[in-house]
Amino acid sequence: MTIDYEKAKKLGERAYRHALVRGEYPYLPALEDMVPEVDRYPEISLGLFEIPLELFAGTRTSGRKTAFASNFMPLMEENTEFSFKWSALCDAQVEEGIREPVKAYEFMNLFYVEEGNKRVSVLRYVGAVSVPAQVIRILPPRDDSVQSRIYYEFLDFFNVTRMFEITFSAPGRYTRLAEILGQNLQEPWPEELLEKLHAAFISFRSAYPAHPARTSGKLVQTPADALLVYLGVYSLDSLLREDRKEIERRLTLLRKEFLAASRSGEIALIENRTDAEAVRKEHPMEKAVRLVEKTGAASVAGAAHFAGAVAGAAAGLAAGTGAAETTAEVTRKAVENTLSRVVPQTAADTGQKIISPAHPLRIAFIHENNMKNSGWVYGHELGRNHLKEAFGSLVETLCFENCTDDKSIREAFETAKKENCGMIFTTSPALVQPSLRFAVDNPRVKVLCCSLNQSLPTVRFYYGKMYEAKYLMGALAASLTDDHRIAYTAGRKDPAALSSVNAFALGAQLIDPYCRVSLKWTGEDNASVSKEDEGRCVHVFSDIDMVRLSDENRRYGLYLKEKEGEFRRLAAPVWNWGSFYELIVRRIMDGTYDNLPSQQKDLAVNYWMGLSSGIIDIVLSDHLPAPSYRLMELLRRGITEDRVHPFAGELRGRDGAIHGEKDSSLTAAQIMSMDWLVENIDGEL
Repeated sequence: MTIDYEKAKKLGERAYRHALVRGEYPYLPALEDMVPEVDRYPEISLGLFEIPLELFAGTRTSGRKTAFASNFMPLMEENTEFSFKWSALCDAQVEEGIREPVKAYEFMNLFYVEEGNKRVSVLRYVGAVSVPAQVIRILPPRDDSVQSRIYYEFLDFFNVTRMFEITFSAPGRYTRLAEILGQNLQEPWPEELLEKLHAAFISFRSAYPAHPARTSGKLVQTPADALLVYLGVYSLDSLLREDRKEIERRLTLLRKEFLAASRSGEIALIENRTDAEAVRKEHPMEKAVRLVEKTGAASVAGAAHFAGAVAGAAAGLAAGTGAAETTAEVTRKAVENTLSRVVPQTAADTGQKIISPAHPLRIAFIHENNMKNSGWVYGHELGRNHLKEAFGSLVETLCFENCTDDKSIREAFETAKKENCGMIFTTSPALVQPSLRFAVDNPRVKVLCCSLNQSLPTVRFYYGKMYEAKYLMGALAASLTDDHRIAYTAGRKDPAALSSVNAFALGAQLIDPYCRVSLKWTGEDNASVSKEDEGRCVHVFSDIDMVRLSDENRRYGLYLKEKEGEFRRLAAPVWNWGSFYELIVRRIMDGTYDNLPSQQKDLAVNYWMGLSSGIIDIVLSDHLPAPSYRLMELLRRGITEDRVHPFAGELRGRDGAIHGEKDSSLTAAQIMSMDWLVENIDGEL
């Protein structure tokens, strides 16, 4: 119908004018114009596919490009042969549908029509979703650019799925999708899963408010990027099971996660206590505390409007304390206790009533393992007990152990919710996804997960710079061995463990340039001190970082092997999680938990602190030589005052590669993603 052509032409003219106003090319892009050398690239015939119309970016050659605007709508005048053919195709589509496939070239996962431009134009006009196409792939040269890395990862994905419509805007996301679905990019995916993925993607794309945006030929945020975020929280089956209204509700809850994904993993990193402690106005009762410290208890009555309550609290405290404490000290404690009840956030902020002994802040700790078999869990349990000592009746805590499968994890979170927990700490990187799922569905509960370098803003993450303590221990070990050799036993193989062993080796190398570190992993044969090592007279070795209650010898830390075969501890690293937990809970108490700089508001918050914060420490034996104490104090002070950096300068790996630069240190991102060993380590990843 000519009336349809007139409408389509108006759409084309509008797109033409908008392009001119924005300074963009107003016609249909031609691949041979954009990539002049394209004829020299290899071509592969793929066969017949149903291609989403949104993936068509232009025409293969420049012959017909001025007949269409950039949106494939026509620009030729009415009463031309072109318009008659276009109208006839439109009539055919209305009456029986266009069945003849177009011929298209795929280049960088976009499609350029060689035969069938009018068919694509008509189908776009009538709102069709896809078109049958005989596809020929053009392979560009492979290089290190982001676009090339994305495309060649897509080729791996295509080879196992034969799907075009899922397009990501950053490297690594096809691999991540495969991991979420329990697949890889080497073996063909099950047909049933492919059908489910295709249907789920169509359902998601229809509900997702933003469609693929393409600027200057470069991919930006796409529905597939958003789908990946969604699948990090909810299941693929839920997209087929839930109605559109529920999916849209979940999309609204995931707004922060979508924004974070568009920033390609950017995080807000908090590396010291000063940054973690938000600045706020001084509460009137805090002034009273300072007054007490200066002039004694009598001044509190004059400074506080509720002197009777303070005096009563002080009297109660005094009855339970020894005579060694002064009245001012007792009253100060009373005021601090009152402060913690007066200053807290409102019920709307915490999801519960005002925090007080009658309505304490309830906090759940969810562990992957249990305290008896895991030194890691034992350390966090010490931190949980510290909260009881620090806040008394203002805080109640719950503990969930052995959360290793979907059922036990779900039950732990559900119980924490039923118990009105306003805060949840999950203490394992394995619990990142369930933590995120719960936090998205329960935005009034503060959820923090013990993991490193995570870009999910709905959950906060925390970890310690154990590598700083290990740097000290490496230097100490090298100063006490007389054969240039140290054995080192490490735990799980992740960037945190690698940064620790590398820092240990660099600390040893600082004291003894010829020192070698023999690395073994927990769970491997002879993972502690092997017979071979004993025979070669290893005098110093570093064992695991945490005590395990199930171990009879309770051995962890740095040891010296005596001539009699006994082992004497020299030093041990300390995870002081109580210090961190108290810091975070106090921020809830004083209402500053959400006080972040404006540039960090939509970023994932990662607390990553070391020796200067007190979260990480090292305990030294009482029997060390005096110079060893001086060495440790010198290095410790250098690190805490930001003058000594374990990963400073050019660092050579075992493969000879140079990491870092001469006059700088490795960045936080480089340390948190470490996947290499320094040159003086004997061992394998």
